[in-house]
Amino acid sequence: MRISTTMFFGKNIDTVLRQQSEILKLQGQMSNGVRVDKSSDDPFAKSTFLSSNEALAMTNQYQRNIDYALGRGQIIDTSMGTMTDLMANVKERMIQAATATATAADRKNIAQELRVNLQQMLNTANVRDETGRYVFSGIMDDQPAFAASGTPLSTNPADVNEFYKFTGDDRTSEIQISREIKLSLDLPGSEILTLNDGTPATSYFSLLQQSINILEGNAPGSAKGALDSQGAQMDQIFDQMLIGRTRIGAKMRQVDETQLANLSLATEFEITGGRAVGVDFTKAVSDIARLQLSLEASQKTYSQFSKLSIFNFL
Repeated sequence: MRISTTMFFGKNIDTVLRQQSEILKLQGQMSNGVRVDKSSDDPFAKSTFLSSNEALAMTNQYQRNIDYALGRGQIIDTSMGTMTDLMANVKERMIQAATATATAADRKNIAQELRVNLQQMLNTANVRDETGRYVFSGIMDDQPAFAASGTPLSTNPADVNEFYKFTGDDRTSEIQISREIKLSLDLPGSEILTLNDGTPATSYFSLLQQSINILEGNAPGSAKGALDSQGAQMDQIFDQMLIGRTRIGAKMRQVDETQLANLSLATEFEITGGRAVGVDFTKAVSDIARLQLSLEASQKTYSQFSKLSIFNFL
């Protein structure tokens, strides 16, 4: 097959233009750091990039969930710490009021102090998170855990129980903090502030209110026995509070560990996605150098051949 001069020139020009285009393409990729811009450039690399980005987006969502969980968990832990301190003070005052040396005036003064403690306890049990949700109300976190307001009109224990009953929900919601882990950092007030001994259950607030009623009733002969009975039940709730706080602490440690694992995964996904579509600068520099040498050779060949004429051979 004979190759005409025109065909030779055309092929040579095509080669030069293709090499120039490849050099410009590589230089452009090096300037923006992206080797694969669309799927047709490299389907496998683009697929790897997209899947890595999807995994990274999901991991970032888990991290946002963790931030919320840690913030809510901190509120819960701090609130439980406040309530255990108040319970310890209440116990100390009740022991003091039950002594034989306590006068009627002493008991009334202690009752006034316990009223303040009772209100502080209620305020803490009805604490809200940064979104305005009640943290001890279970899944019914749009309403207070204990909706008591003011003082019960009756001193009857059943009426007092009803007045200070838990008004949230025993169930709690879970939050996804990794692909494998879903947990709840919530503790409904019914688990840490009530004794399930009736309907409604006896709450710490009911027991404290009944103790205040005893102290204000000014009955020295029966005060010690009654306060001892109330105190024993309040100690059970105190123990429940300590157990609950330990559980929250363990879950928060799990969240902390998961957060670190997620950060490691996020970095891995970023690297994998970047490598899939990113530029290998060492290879790109080598390819440009190779193409430039080839381009120079093609240009030189074209220049020399274009000077040839049939008269050179006559």
